[in-house]
Amino acid sequence: MRDTPAEATKLSELSSHQKKSGLAAWLGWFFDGLDLHLYTLVATVFVAELLMVKDTDPDVGRYGSYIQAAFLLGWALGGAFFGIIGDRLGRYRFNIDAQGHIDDAAVAEALKGLHRFSPKVLFLGSYPRADKQKSIHEGNNSNTQFGEAERWMRSL
Repeated sequence: MRDTPAEATKLSELSSHQKKSGLAAWLGWFFDGLDLHLYTLVATVFVAELLMVKDTDPDVGRYGSYIQAAFLLGWALGGAFFGIIGDRLGRYRFNIDAQGHIDDAAVAEALKGLHRFSPKVLFLGSYPRADKQKSIHEGNNSNTQFGEAERWMRSL
């Protein structure tokens, strides 16, 4: 088995990198929600001024709720829309033509590794060679070498 670091139970046990990552995440969440929270602090005065009525008018609460609902709807739709756009624009498209078959342990492991980083892999198939000969992997890419590496990994 591999040695894994002990789970941190106190803030002082976190590494510098973990502290910086946590701070960055917290700041992102804080500023992402800040606009709506600021709005709720000024909503009554803001909406009354927009409607040119007193802040006790019932329409202030109703229209203020519409504005707050628009914030929430905008977050949901914006997140979905830009998530889809970012996913489509942020993905690479490439073709892999490899010597080997999916039944070869090394090829299967490489495909699993690829899928971990690119979950939308479009697999077109694994076909035998046209000359019907078995593929021979040389050097450290052979199934024998891969099997030895696999056994070594399990022994750790």
